[in-house]
Amino acid sequence: SRNCLLRDKNIMNRIFLSFLIFLIKETYSNEPFQSQYCPKDKSLTHPCSCGQFTSYPLPSLFCNSTELTVRKLRKVLDSVTEIDSFNHLQILNGDLKALPRNIDGDKDFLAIMIGNSNVTTFDVRAFEGSFHTLETLIIKENRNLDSFDFSQLYNYEKLVALYMHDNGIKEVRGFPIMNHINTLLLQRNEISYIEPFARNEKLRYISFAENKIKEIPRNAFMELPMVAEVDLKYNQLDVIKEGTLHFNSKDMVSIVLTGCGIEKIEKDAISGINPHTIVDFTDNHIEVLYEDVFNPLIQTMWKNMGLIKLHGNPLKCSCSTFGWLSKDEEYLVHLPGAVCQDGIKLTEFLKDSCKDIKIEL
Repeated sequence: SRNCLLRDKNIMNRIFLSFLIFLIKETYSNEPFQSQYCPKDKSLTHPCSCGQFTSYPLPSLFCNSTELTVRKLRKVLDSVTEIDSFNHLQILNGDLKALPRNIDGDKDFLAIMIGNSNVTTFDVRAFEGSFHTLETLIIKENRNLDSFDFSQLYNYEKLVALYMHDNGIKEVRGFPIMNHINTLLLQRNEISYIEPFARNEKLRYISFAENKIKEIPRNAFMELPMVAEVDLKYNQLDVIKEGTLHFNSKDMVSIVLTGCGIEKIEKDAISGINPHTIVDFTDNHIEVLYEDVFNPLIQTMWKNMGLIKLHGNPLKCSCSTFGWLSKDEEYLVHLPGAVCQDGIKLTEFLKDSCKDIKIEL
């Protein structure tokens, strides 16, 4: 499964690589390669630039100007009359307070980035021309954008990756069934509420890191049979309630709950992990490792590569509550970094203080 994870990451890297190359090139080069399909009169595409990377036959549009408005963007797209298909559209620093429906007319793109703009309203159908072509959509650093109609994403039939970081999004509702979506990254927004996901057969990587989520809905990720990574670090999850982190994926590799202020984990809060799953509780407020909570997880990981990371938790070690871990030394192999509140390693505490305790097997 770890090999599958590495393979999938390589695929995603290849999908995104060409876009990154374009971004770097436009940032550091004053003269992007001219495409045969771009207007020779550069004033026609002002304030954007139209160019081509040598590996791709189709042009791309780079609109990195505070002068850009919706009207000017439409004018630029209309000026490129030789072709209707593009590789990439990049919009940075534009004065686009609203992105209305069908802004791209009859043009289509493989990847679109919109960042660091004044956008406050975003019609998800803004790029109707790309309904059948768009693979990567990046919406980043738009702090005034506080809502997004995720339910309309189904229109983008080939969408593989959605990157929406550093915006002001507050809720994730109605995420639709999509045939190709693989990656969903929504870190550093203002998200306080998420709905359980509909069945998405290929969704593998999810990040809600650094948001304001206080509660995970029951079975939030249960309908994702291929999910491999769920990152929830630095949210506000005081309690992980029963039935919330249930999974139905044979490839579950990583559940990240670092720095969430977790004080309590209810029985049966986490299930459906695999022998190789890493559950990361680093830097929380967990004081006791209750047997009915942690033993089922350890039994699933038994003598495999699965880990429960507990570094940075104020464990109140006592033989009455931690003594069950003395049943077998193998238990502690799956609890690296566990340290008692007084600084003594959990392994040493159990060995020195609980060696004579009677454990019912």
